[in-house]
Amino acid sequence: MKLAVKFFLITGLSICSLQASAQTLTIAYIEHDLLVPVSREVLSEAYHKLGIDLKFAAYPNLRALKMANSGEVDGELQLMAGLADTYPNLIQVPQAIQKISWHTFAKETSIEIMDWPSLADFTIVMPAGSAYTKKMTSGMDVYFVDDQKNLFAMLNKGRTEVAVASITAGLSYLGKSENSHIKVSHQPVAERLLFHYLHVKHKKLVSEINKILLQMQAYGRINQIRRQYLTSLRKD
Repeated sequence: MKLAVKFFLITGLSICSLQASAQTLTIAYIEHDLLVPVSREVLSEAYHKLGIDLKFAAYPNLRALKMANSGEVDGELQLMAGLADTYPNLIQVPQAIQKISWHTFAKETSIEIMDWPSLADFTIVMPAGSAYTKKMTSGMDVYFVDDQKNLFAMLNKGRTEVAVASITAGLSYLGKSENSHIKVSHQPVAERLLFHYLHVKHKKLVSEINKILLQMQAYGRINQIRRQYLTSLRKD
């Protein structure tokens, strides 16, 4: 109880430093990304503590990034670290808001995959659009699909032996009757943190929003939001 009171007292101080009139930022995100609900809730809550409202706009993968870098929108919802080197108009907010955990999905329960190199012995299917996963599976027998429901359709039809997807995407589809026989790995193949990016025109805001996110992380709020979302997927 004392921790909760302290948290709201600390974050409440940040609001006093802002203008009375509410500011609205437009944040781009990649359409059809099933990780979005967690990051949207985290950022909406964080910016609300600064008296800032958020609008979200969905775009195809690269377009979302280009819109944020050009300043046509105010930032990108969630990306991996280091993209500011390639897109110099974007500033990475240091505190992570989300993590992506890649798991394997297969009909054969005997298949055990511990890491990326272990996938080399199988035909695999995974979502398109990630430079990281494309690099990690370079040279392998891999299919990339734009729509994640096609990923499990290919697995069901025997066109591939293993599907690789985020645990979030997997739980969204495993509840469907046609996928009930598909098994998910207990351990992730890999995990990467995701970060919020702001356009350079909002560079003064970076430290303020980072302080709020650090507080949310310290008090377990970010993890709580993620756990609640994953639990809701398991129930569905």
